[in-house]
Amino acid sequence: ARTSELLAERWTPIIIRNMLNGCRSFSEIRQGAPGIPTALLTKRLDTLERHGIIERERLPAGRGSTYRLTEQGQDLRAVCEAMGQWQGRWEGDY
Repeated sequence: ARTSELLAERWTPIIIRNMLNGCRSFSEIRQGAPGIPTALLTKRLDTLERHGIIERERLPAGRGSTYRLTEQGQDLRAVCEAMGQWQGRWEGDY
């Protein structure tokens, strides 16, 4: 139940997928999730950081951050791949 509360929130799997595919900045993550409100992306990133799934590194200029998946976050690769395979197989049936 706790895993679902964290990972089954709208946009969270897409954010993780984007990061697994190399997105590191806020704008890169947002570009891969068209339609996500900026405030919601900020909230999701904060939650993922609080739970140890991502780490945030402030840029030296003091403005902006980069994000990276922790080992815990990298372990979600199989989950994201399985979701993509399921969607590819059953798309159109829902």
